[in-house]
Amino acid sequence: MKKIIIAMLGITLIFGLFQYAAAQQFAKVGTAGTQFLKIGAGARNVGMGNACIAVVTDASSVFWNTGALAKVQNYSVFLSHIQWIADIQLNAFSVAKSFPGIGTFAVSGLFLGSGEMDVTTYQFQEGTGETFSKNDMSIGISYSRYLTDKFSFGGTVKYLREDYGTVNDLTGDDEVASVMAFDVGALYQTGFKSLRMGISIQNFGPEMKIPGKYKDIIGFDSKTQTYTTEPADDYRPYHIPLLFRAGVAMEVIETSKNVITLAADLVHLNDNVEQVDLGAEYWFNKLVAVRAGYVHNNDTARFSAGGSLNLSLSQLGSASLDYSYSDFGVLDYVNQMSITFQF
Repeated sequence: MKKIIIAMLGITLIFGLFQYAAAQQFAKVGTAGTQFLKIGAGARNVGMGNACIAVVTDASSVFWNTGALAKVQNYSVFLSHIQWIADIQLNAFSVAKSFPGIGTFAVSGLFLGSGEMDVTTYQFQEGTGETFSKNDMSIGISYSRYLTDKFSFGGTVKYLREDYGTVNDLTGDDEVASVMAFDVGALYQTGFKSLRMGISIQNFGPEMKIPGKYKDIIGFDSKTQTYTTEPADDYRPYHIPLLFRAGVAMEVIETSKNVITLAADLVHLNDNVEQVDLGAEYWFNKLVAVRAGYVHNNDTARFSAGGSLNLSLSQLGSASLDYSYSDFGVLDYVNQMSITFQF
């Protein structure tokens, strides 16, 4: 009877999440910067369709739910490489250390590079022969601990920087914006079997703004080789992508050799409609895993899949090699590889 009730509650919850996401139809796309913060780090997490804030247990928690960082036993090291859309590269790392009776500390970094792009101007719209690149960065320090035996809480303070790599005509400087932001998260073990609930708020902070002024070019005189410009104006501030996540996860099958985990997350964004992330993971003998996920109510993201190989490092600990494949429809697909060490 308990299994039937839990199954019915689960179906009701998932149906409710779908209905809630479908009801939010107004998308404020293009109103926030630092979009690289919305790219999921960690092949395990992405392979489950990003439905992971109640699943993560290692150093990658800093990118999803810092409340789960408290589950790190001793040392955890996470490294990830993402071959993003349009030859964009995204690399991530995090290192976590647990201190008994104090909590878990972590340092992390997220780095995006666009690669070389052609410089174009009003006069040379096919390119001037020069190149530039856009580079984004996030550096954070995190802390998490158990407040009770079932409830853990954590937070991150991080420095965000966007370098647009273009030269300001007025100052001769690169156009760079930076700001400090915060994440908070919590994880709660309900006590009913392995059912747990997670919640996180990411990228809470002030608006970003490029310093200095700019000029809009409205024309070019080929005879005098001069531009016609609008009067100089200040750059306008813009938001960073505030993300609110709430999710649940549970092992529906858990034996000595077979473990199946189901997870669902609701994601609210300040620059887009709400979406629902669904994921499943199957471990065999704690050695090999396969995963699948689905993102509902997203413009391009749909299905994802992946797998893991868990390797023993003798008395040192273990290493998990993870891979994920994400289908972005008209934008093609994205591959991610990551490795996590547990000592």
